Amino acid sequence: MTVLNIRFNDLAAAALDQTDAIPPDRLAPGLREMIADGVVLTGEVLTLGGIPGWAGRPPGRQADLTGWECFVSSFHLEDHLPIDVGSLPEGEPVISEADQALMLRHGLGFALEIAKAAPVGGVLA
Repeated sequence: MTVLNIRFNDLAAAALDQTDAIPPDRLAPGLREMIADGVVLTGEVLTLGGIPGWAGRPPGRQADLTGWECFVSSFHLEDHLPIDVGSLPEGEPVISEADQALMLRHGLGFALEIAKAAPVGGVLA
């Protein structure tokens, strides 16, 4: 059994629940592509599939395996969704509540699908 543990702040928790997750077939195309690539085991590191060739083998130039995994698997939801991101004079991003809710719904849907692809009992599903 795969257990997904997601932490939300109070505002995010009030904005949605698991039933609000975007279903897999309605996720943004870039997120669907990452899901299609699955989850892979590279050395001792579990990452999203489709690791680019420039990443090399873990830990590469990173200090440790966690740093390498973060380096190759990190992405920004706002790069995959049709939302407006503004910024304050100090550079802090500003995203409307509606767009934040959209990001939460896509992020939750994505996380649920990746959890399904995660290893069960140490073996990739």
